[in-house]
Amino acid sequence: KLAGVLNTVLGSYVHGISTDDLKVAVFKGDVVLSNMRLKVEALNALGLPFKVRSGVVGKLTLRVPWRTLGKSPVIVLIEDLHVVAGFADGDNGEGEVDAEETNKLAEAARAAATRDAVDAGELLWLLGGDTDGTAVTKANEQTTSSSTGSDGYFAGMLDTILGNLEVTVRRIHLRLEGKLGEATDAAGKKHESASPDSFAFGVTLEAMELHTVDANGDQIFSKQGLAERMRKAATLTRLAVYFDVGAASLRPATAKSWEDVTPDQLIAVMRVGVTGAHKCDADASKVTTQTTCRNFLLAPVSASATYERRGPKDLFDPSVPAQRIFLKIDAIETRVCSSHLRAAFHAASRVERDARRAPHAHLR
Repeated sequence: KLAGVLNTVLGSYVHGISTDDLKVAVFKGDVVLSNMRLKVEALNALGLPFKVRSGVVGKLTLRVPWRTLGKSPVIVLIEDLHVVAGFADGDNGEGEVDAEETNKLAEAARAAATRDAVDAGELLWLLGGDTDGTAVTKANEQTTSSSTGSDGYFAGMLDTILGNLEVTVRRIHLRLEGKLGEATDAAGKKHESASPDSFAFGVTLEAMELHTVDANGDQIFSKQGLAERMRKAATLTRLAVYFDVGAASLRPATAKSWEDVTPDQLIAVMRVGVTGAHKCDADASKVTTQTTCRNFLLAPVSASATYERRGPKDLFDPSVPAQRIFLKIDAIETRVCSSHLRAAFHAASRVERDARRAPHAHLR
C-alpha cells in the first residue's frame, strides 16, 4: 500500500517505484527511495522552449515517527537532484526531434487542457452554476463547519505535522547546455554576429535546510503547528549560477544519448563542483576542468532567512505585519564579461525561435 501511495504522489514525475527501491524501516519509520529517474516526457509536455534531456533524484528519504506522531517532526531529505536540458530543436548532438514524439507531446498537452476545462465546468455545475463566487464561498463555509465538527482532531494533527515539517535538500544541479548555432531574427534570417559556440548555463546548490524555530531562532517543536504564530528558518549553502561559453557536454563519451546515461553516471558527472570539495585543476581531464573551473555569474554564496507569520488566534495589531521575512546574505560576487553577453544574446534568439516553432512543430 505504501508503494501505491508513493506511486500516486510521485508517479507523474518519476518512473515506477519498485520494491527494490522502496525500503521501509518499520521501527524507525524511514522510507528510502534511491536512484529515481525523472520522467522527462512529463516535464517536456509543459511546452517549454527547451527540452529536458535527463534527470534523477539520487535519494529521497521520508522519516515519519509513527510512535510519537504529533510530538516529533516529520523529516524529508532529498539528495542529488540533477537535471540536464537542451534546446528544443535537438541541436545537442542527438539529432532532430522525432515527429512522432512531438505529436505525442502535443496530444498530451491538448488532453491536459481538455481535462482542466472539464474539471472547471463540473465544479461550476456542482456549485450551482454561479460565476460570482457566492456558491464557492458557501461551499467553503460548509466545509469549514463540517471539518470543525467531525474532523477537528485530525485537522489539528495535520496542522501540527505541517507546521513542524523539516525539509533538507542536498546537492542540486540544474543545467542547460547545447550549441548556440546560428542566431536568426524574426524573419528567420541569419544574424551577422551568429556564432556556433557551445555553452552551459547552470544553477547549483550545495544544501538547503528548513525547520521550525522560536522567537530566539532556536529550533523547536510547536505543538500548535499552523494554529499559532509560525516561524520558519531556512539556510542556503553555496548557491551559485554559472555560464560557461565553449563548454562541452557533460554526457559521458560511452553514451550515445542522454537516455543511455544511467542514474549513477548522471550523479557522478553532475555532482562535481557543487559542494566545493573539488578545487580548480586546469591540468585535469576536460570534464573535471570545466566542472571545477567555472565562470560564475553569481559566485557561491550562503544565506539564511527567517519567515514569521501571525497566527489566526493572535490579536490583531495594525502596527505588526501579518508576515515578515528577515534575510541575511554573505558577500555577493558577480562576474559578467563580453562573451557572456554575446552568448546570452544568441541563446535568447534560439529560445525565441523555438517558442515560435513549438505550436507548429508537429507539422514539420
